[in-house]
Amino acid sequence: MRMKTQWQPLIKPAFLEDIMKLPAKDMHQIMEKVTMLTQDPRPDSKAKKRVVHLSGKVYRIRSGDYRIFYTFNQHYVSIHKIDRRDNTTYKGLDSFEDAPEADQLEDLTIEIEETSPAQDQPSHWEQTLAQPQSRSFPEPITADLLQKLQIPAIYHQKLLQVKDEDALFDTPEIDDDVRLQVHEYLFSPPLIEIMHQPDLVLNQIDDLRRYKDGERLVFLLINEI
Repeated sequence: MRMKTQWQPLIKPAFLEDIMKLPAKDMHQIMEKVTMLTQDPRPDSKAKKRVVHLSGKVYRIRSGDYRIFYTFNQHYVSIHKIDRRDNTTYKGLDSFEDAPEADQLEDLTIEIEETSPAQDQPSHWEQTLAQPQSRSFPEPITADLLQKLQIPAIYHQKLLQVKDEDALFDTPEIDDDVRLQVHEYLFSPPLIEIMHQPDLVLNQIDDLRRYKDGERLVFLLINEI
């Protein structure tokens, strides 16, 4: 009898950040989809599809209002991030919900015509440097958030006073590691950047729930197996 193939799950640090943002009521369905990926991550043209506009053979699986992005090979499935489905989920990637499957596009060559900006127009970088703007937080920093992130209480008062990205990095009383932890939570890195993060070994799917519940777990790097 042929045994069913199993893929070892790996996770990116960004995925753990997304788990912490996830409403508790949605946690179960995400864990179900991760379990499904360990059983068979291959695209089925339904819930699992190739992200055809990204290199590196990135895929996504639908999970209610969410999309889970991942890559895989013969032995491992690496889960990168969770995004809530809205008009910005695929911003910059082009929509691929109804796009043809990847094997239909492998022989397609796209030629890009080089263009140069008009001489009398300022460049994008000139405009950016001329009018620097600090990003507002996508959600406010609250006491509940700081407790969820396990931020030491000594920094709570200062963090509750900051309202944007510049203030977060300009407040000297906040430790650098704390700044980065809060920043990574509030401003998720783009998928291309996440793909270069290290892979962590997920031994049991239930470890995701335990991590979200605040249990201190250590996830080994893939090269430490």
